Amino acid sequence: MAETVALGLVGAAVTVGAAQLTAASGFTGRHESSYRQEMLETRRNTDDFLTNLQSTSGDITPDEEREFLKVRDEAIRQENEYYESIEDYKQVSWFNLPKKMGKRKEVRVKKHLTRHANHSLRSLNESMHSGSDTSSICAASGSPPRSNLAAEDIRNWAYDINQESEAAQPLYMHRVSPHTTPPLHLAPPPTPGGSQGFTGPPSPHLHSPLLPFAQSQQPKAEERPQPLYTYLDQLQFFQDALSLPAVGVYGPFVPQLMYTPHTTSDRRRYIGEVGMEPPIHFWVENPSECGIPLSDAFHSRVKRVLNRDGIVFEDLGPSVSMRLEWPGYRQWSRKIRTRRFFRNPGPLTRAELARRVAKCVQRFIQESHGQPMEDDTKARWRVGLGPNQIKLEDLVLVSIHNVSPGSWQPHLRLRRLL
Repeated sequence: MAETVALGLVGAAVTVGAAQLTAASGFTGRHESSYRQEMLETRRNTDDFLTNLQSTSGDITPDEEREFLKVRDEAIRQENEYYESIEDYKQVSWFNLPKKMGKRKEVRVKKHLTRHANHSLRSLNESMHSGSDTSSICAASGSPPRSNLAAEDIRNWAYDINQESEAAQPLYMHRVSPHTTPPLHLAPPPTPGGSQGFTGPPSPHLHSPLLPFAQSQQPKAEERPQPLYTYLDQLQFFQDALSLPAVGVYGPFVPQLMYTPHTTSDRRRYIGEVGMEPPIHFWVENPSECGIPLSDAFHSRVKRVLNRDGIVFEDLGPSVSMRLEWPGYRQWSRKIRTRRFFRNPGPLTRAELARRVAKCVQRFIQESHGQPMEDDTKARWRVGLGPNQIKLEDLVLVSIHNVSPGSWQPHLRLRRLL
């Protein structure tokens, strides 16, 4: 009888041990496979970065390159620690169950940290090079105009809508009209210096069929307590920018249509329910005027910019889309990051924002060079690197406007006569 009981206990121990060994083998195998996948992910991101670095001209700064390498090194460090935790787990016997389970937990933690590091690397890589993937941000040939951009907008808008979902009422502020005193962000800074008014041509977007709808969505003043603006306000700001002062002889503003939502449901949801940020203007001194040459912004020659170290985009998400509605070309968009991640981490300054907008416009010009225009009647607005084509050096950044949640559009004018 005693021998039977002993044999039974031995058999049970063998069964439990075999089950534990099988479970341990499955756990180890899964994590070894996950480790290999993370290694490949780091390698892919590095290869993509190097490929894009070689294919761009001046678009990646040395600081951005160092930033990427720092994030990559962190991903590699986390992968090494993940691998070591797997090996440590394999060395602990199941007879020491508490220690074995502790090592098991450590492996899972290291896996999470490794994935997070690779996610940061991938996000940084995409934010630096998202403009090269124009198929996802420009209306594809043969498809309805703006069809691909609509999906991108909905994703961006959904993020902002979720942030406002707990609000008790729509976020609005009083509409600004040409007959009332404009808000402070439209007024020139209180600095000395002569200026000469510049009056541009009427902006075509005010004839948009969206305008009556936006007007019908205007709530009463008492329903709009928050310091955000309606789509109709943004239309007015876009028009007001055409009269901002410039010194000397400048050419016309680039006659862009202000971006509008595409469908009636989008208009009702995102015009009737979402408030938008005020525009950002780029005032300069000596002489006092509104607008910084994009070539100066691109090369960080920003001493003339007033409040150049002021924070912008502080309360926005990690990235926003910069849109261009350049006459004669497809609608174009590129994402930019709204923060610095490692070098003095924090939101962008006004000067840094101007530089990133300049990089976007430069990318648009490079991609459009040599491409046929969709509307030949706009041929005088052709961009490119050839003679009589509009280049970065010909443009001034006057302001940028929040045209939908997650999307901004720059107001540009020529430095020369057209």
